[in-house]
Amino acid sequence: LRNLKVDYLKIDGSFIRGIDQPGLSEAVVRSITEIAHLLGMRAVGEQVETEQQLELLQTIGVDYAQGYYFQRPQPIAEFFATSD
Repeated sequence: LRNLKVDYLKIDGSFIRGIDQPGLSEAVVRSITEIAHLLGMRAVGEQVETEQQLELLQTIGVDYAQGYYFQRPQPIAEFFATSD
Protein backbone atom coordinates (compact mmCIF):
# COMPACT_ATOMS: atom_id res chain seq x y z
CA LEU A 1 0.00 0.00 0.00
CA ARG A 2 2.80 2.40 0.79
CA ASN A 3 4.15 2.20 -2.75
CA LEU A 4 0.80 2.71 -4.47
CA LYS A 5 -0.30 6.18 -5.49
CA VAL A 6 -3.80 6.08 -4.07
CA ASP A 7 -5.76 8.57 -2.00
CA TYR A 8 -8.61 6.36 -0.78
CA LEU A 9 -8.80 2.94 0.80
CA LYS A 10 -12.20 1.27 0.47
CA ILE A 11 -13.53 -0.95 3.23
CA ASP A 12 -15.50 -3.84 1.75
CA GLY A 13 -19.22 -3.93 2.45
CA SER A 14 -18.98 -7.40 3.99
CA PHE A 15 -17.29 -5.77 6.99
CA ILE A 16 -19.72 -2.84 7.05
CA ARG A 17 -22.75 -5.15 7.12
CA GLY A 18 -21.55 -6.78 10.33
CA ILE A 19 -20.25 -3.67 12.06
CA ASP A 20 -23.26 -3.30 14.34
CA GLN A 21 -22.50 -6.69 15.94
CA PRO A 22 -19.59 -6.98 18.39
CA GLY A 23 -16.66 -8.87 16.94
CA LEU A 24 -14.34 -9.12 14.01
CA SER A 25 -16.04 -6.72 11.57
CA GLU A 26 -15.65 -3.70 13.83
CA ALA A 27 -12.02 -4.59 14.56
CA VAL A 28 -11.26 -4.92 10.84
CA VAL A 29 -12.93 -1.58 10.03
CA ARG A 30 -11.00 0.14 12.83
CA SER A 31 -7.72 -1.39 11.66
CA ILE A 32 -8.20 -0.52 7.99
CA THR A 33 -9.17 3.04 8.93
CA GLU A 34 -6.10 3.43 11.11
CA ILE A 35 -3.80 2.04 8.41
CA ALA A 36 -5.33 4.35 5.80
CA HIS A 37 -4.79 7.39 8.01
CA LEU A 38 -1.21 6.39 8.88
CA LEU A 39 -0.47 6.18 5.15
CA GLY A 40 -2.08 9.56 4.45
CA MET A 41 -5.14 8.05 2.79
CA ARG A 42 -8.85 8.47 3.40
CA ALA A 43 -11.02 5.51 4.39
CA VAL A 44 -14.28 4.84 2.51
CA GLY A 45 -16.96 2.52 3.90
CA GLU A 46 -18.92 0.68 1.20
CA GLN A 47 -22.51 -0.62 1.29
CA VAL A 48 -23.77 1.55 4.15
CA GLU A 49 -27.48 0.76 4.49
CA THR A 50 -28.52 2.04 7.92
CA GLU A 51 -28.13 5.11 10.08
CA GLN A 52 -26.62 2.92 12.81
CA GLN A 53 -23.87 1.74 10.45
CA LEU A 54 -23.16 5.33 9.44
CA GLU A 55 -22.95 6.48 13.06
CA LEU A 56 -20.54 3.66 13.94
CA LEU A 57 -18.34 4.52 10.95
CA GLN A 58 -18.27 8.17 12.02
CA THR A 59 -17.31 7.13 15.57
CA ILE A 60 -14.49 4.96 14.24
CA GLY A 61 -13.21 7.81 12.05
CA VAL A 62 -14.07 6.55 8.58
CA ASP A 63 -13.86 9.57 6.27
CA TYR A 64 -16.45 8.75 3.61
CA ALA A 65 -19.36 6.37 3.21
CA GLN A 66 -21.39 5.18 0.25
CA GLY A 67 -24.37 2.91 -0.14
CA TYR A 68 -28.14 2.56 -0.26
CA TYR A 69 -28.53 4.63 2.90
CA PHE A 70 -27.71 7.68 0.77
CA GLN A 71 -29.01 6.77 -2.70
CA ARG A 72 -29.83 3.70 -4.73
CA PRO A 73 -27.98 3.20 -8.02
CA GLN A 74 -29.64 4.87 -10.98
CA PRO A 75 -28.93 5.56 -14.64
CA ILE A 76 -26.43 8.37 -15.03
CA ALA A 77 -28.82 10.51 -17.09
CA GLU A 78 -31.40 10.26 -14.31
CA PHE A 79 -28.80 11.22 -11.73
CA PHE A 80 -27.85 14.39 -13.58
CA ALA A 81 -31.50 15.26 -14.22
CA THR A 82 -32.29 15.12 -10.48
CA SER A 83 -29.08 16.74 -9.24
CA ASP A 84 -29.81 20.20 -10.67
